[in-house]
Amino acid sequence: MNKIFILVGGPDWPTSVLTGILGCDILQMLLGSTPFLITISVTVLAGAMLLKAGESASMGAAASAMLFIASLVQSGALLAALIAIEDVARQHKAELEAEPDDEEVLEADELEKHRSDTYERCTHWTVLPSWVKGLLLAEAGLMYASLVLFVGASSSCFEQVEVTTVIKLEPLYGDVMALVKPAGRIGFGLHFCAVFLHQMVFSKWAAEEVKNAISKDALTLKKQNMSMGNSGAETVENPATMADLALTANAVTV
Repeated sequence: MNKIFILVGGPDWPTSVLTGILGCDILQMLLGSTPFLITISVTVLAGAMLLKAGESASMGAAASAMLFIASLVQSGALLAALIAIEDVARQHKAELEAEPDDEEVLEADELEKHRSDTYERCTHWTVLPSWVKGLLLAEAGLMYASLVLFVGASSSCFEQVEVTTVIKLEPLYGDVMALVKPAGRIGFGLHFCAVFLHQMVFSKWAAEEVKNAISKDALTLKKQNMSMGNSGAETVENPATMADLALTANAVTV
């Protein structure tokens, strides 16, 4: 039953991929997934009733009730999957704790931690150049302006439509792009301008700063180890050294 709970209640894509990685029998997995017919049917029925909700008050009430039931079914399936995972983890606790750590994963975590720490150090507000501070303030201003338009004046940005709205009729008259009014286009322009500045200017500048900082740190650590080796002292095997060298060899992206 635990397998069925996980197959049905677990997140679709990660669960399916994991069964393939583990080499599980595909026929058993398909058979164990058949209770999806229940959860999917309830959700589809709720959507169908919601589509007809505007036809009468009774249909609207039925749609709300079915939507609530569908939410309960989906939440119950997820809860069952979590309970099944917890049950198996508790039963095999000693075996799981005895499993050795993956060295490649540990190395990757060390690389990411060092990169993240270096990024935080290089992009702290107190060390940013004036032009970068101005850029970030401009990005924040553009993003805030777009949010003011979308949230504070949504009726001026978008046409009001429903699930049952026919595209060929009012208010779209066959033009899907008419869903966004001129004010909405301005809001999107402000938003994407902020995103462009952040990704194409700030992120590239930050990536170069992180790369230079990592190169400098790697060189410093290398010199320290060389000086300790020349003096006869035992060199320090700092895991950050390998992280520095590896990140420096690869193009650092933020």
